Amino acid sequence: MFRNNNRIFYLVLIVIVCGIIFSFSATPGNESDSESLYVGRMICNAVVPEYQRMSETEQYNLAFSINYDIRKCAHALEYAVLAMLFFGFWDSFRTSKWRVFMIAGLCTLLYAASDELHQMFVPGRDGKVLDVINDCLGACIGLLVILLITRFKRKKIDEEK
Repeated sequence: MFRNNNRIFYLVLIVIVCGIIFSFSATPGNESDSESLYVGRMICNAVVPEYQRMSETEQYNLAFSINYDIRKCAHALEYAVLAMLFFGFWDSFRTSKWRVFMIAGLCTLLYAASDELHQMFVPGRDGKVLDVINDCLGACIGLLVILLITRFKRKKIDEEK
């Protein structure tokens, strides 16, 4: 019973995260650029002490210069979270951990590829193989975090015995 509740919990979270990713991908290119530039300005304001004293052009140029990195990190983070959720879902089926890692990674890869395909139909956006690779790297990082947590927990249990 508990595993079935976990399964439903993870499935709901997977649907929510996939919906958020889909929503971001459905945003036309110019709006998406504007949103990530806004995030860039917020980051610059928080991290660069002299940002407020810069001219508007200098502020824009600084925010624009980190825009690409912000977008790629956001993609990687989204897919790290998605891979971790897929892991939790598939782990509830009591199969080998390596099989769960492989299935979670494959599910994340397939969603990343479908997301890039979806972007090909959105004005001002395009699908890129490099974005799928970036998303998969994010998924690998998420799964690596799960692996490290699992090993840490196992080591802690072994020490308590």
